[in-house]
Amino acid sequence: MRLAAAALYFLCAVAAHAERFVELGPTKAQRDSSAAALDFPFTARADEELTGAAVRIVFAGPVESLEVLVNDERLALLSGDDPHPPDIPVARTLLADRNTLSLRLRDRQGRCLARPAAWAAVRSIGVVLQANPVPLPNELALLPLPFFDRGYDASATVPLVLGHPPSRDEVRLGALVASWFAVDAPIPLAFDARIGALPDSRAIVLVGGSADSARLGIEPLRGPSIRMIDHPAHPESNVKLLVIGGRNGEELRAAVEGLAARTARLTGSEAMLAAPSRPELEKEHFDLTPKAPHFRPRAKQVVHLFMNGGPSHVDTFDPKPLLDKYHGKPLPNPNLRTERKTAGAFRSPFTFRKYGQSGIEVSDLFAHTAEHVDDLCVIRSMVADVPNHEPSLMLMNCGDGRLPRPSVGAWLTYGLGSENQNLPGFVAMCAGGYPIVATVASASMPIAAQLAPGDELRFTETSIEVALALRADQRAALESLTN
Repeated sequence: MRLAAAALYFLCAVAAHAERFVELGPTKAQRDSSAAALDFPFTARADEELTGAAVRIVFAGPVESLEVLVNDERLALLSGDDPHPPDIPVARTLLADRNTLSLRLRDRQGRCLARPAAWAAVRSIGVVLQANPVPLPNELALLPLPFFDRGYDASATVPLVLGHPPSRDEVRLGALVASWFAVDAPIPLAFDARIGALPDSRAIVLVGGSADSARLGIEPLRGPSIRMIDHPAHPESNVKLLVIGGRNGEELRAAVEGLAARTARLTGSEAMLAAPSRPELEKEHFDLTPKAPHFRPRAKQVVHLFMNGGPSHVDTFDPKPLLDKYHGKPLPNPNLRTERKTAGAFRSPFTFRKYGQSGIEVSDLFAHTAEHVDDLCVIRSMVADVPNHEPSLMLMNCGDGRLPRPSVGAWLTYGLGSENQNLPGFVAMCAGGYPIVATVASASMPIAAQLAPGDELRFTETSIEVALALRADQRAALESLTN
């Protein structure tokens, strides 16, 4: 027994310190880039703690000098003479929850080197990560953890366990659970069906009675419900079982269909479920009563102003020094994707200054707003992969530039409910017309979270007059810039 326990401890220790290689790049665009430096963020999974790392670089040709840094600390200076240099270790003291690997090309005098296709000599860049698992609480609100980490994993396979050989209807229930779990996943998911036994890993488990629970070695459910529990072989770890079902086949069906209806709030270690009712259409009623969020919020109201066609970020809160450097000249990257052919760079005609203790730069367009800059959160990392208006509008409001996804208003109405029961759950205020439909759509949300046609508030005649006056001021400002 002691030998078996020692062997198990050794295996767990090896698993805890197992290495994982994560390839970071370079992409084709980065290889063709003339930038003197590249940055690659890396981190551990949300349920792991980094204990060590090493940088692995493979060269396709020689480079003059390549400086390697992690979190702004220099680790090495490589020449590229060896196509497969040894891994560069990263001290644990340098690692944080989120890290950045920086590579800088330098010439023989140590100056930053920028030239077209400067990174073509670098074949691959990656990090070898060592991490320890972090124990997780039995909390449904953590989903999709521990099955996958949205910000880390590129794909995942989820075991789906049934307590006994399934009937045709139970196969349908298993497919319904897989669909419920995968519908919001931003990565490809695969499901590995198992019958009658737990894998030695995380798993979704369907039980239809005490016999299933006994066969799998888990506590029986007390009714149609979903429960997060420790794996019997891995107590107090990040290896969890998501158990769905009840005391019999009918309660299993009720639990799965209730889960798929997405009406239950999944918090705590267990949530009771009920099959959705099927009333006659003329008696159909949706509950929009306010619901408690997962965490106690600080804000009481949020006003979301999405200004389609508003002033450019490079003229307001996001200064671009390179626009000054290349003003009136062709951009150094010939492969820059733009909506239309670009002749050259055009610098902002407005002056930027640093304001407040934070030192955030704001243009003189918002000189009065800048007096309160320490109360603002300015995010400058927003990017889109399509240089066009409509896909970017969808990306901003729905999280996807192409596929129909629920909008911000639909998500808030679905998640938090509404203080009224006889008005639309949310309203889009649009200047004299309809919004781009996809930006206010409910997509897969229940109909109660939908913005129905005609729910947009139109401008009154008075507000149209105000809008025309503002437009005249804008025209005058534009003429002053072009004259």
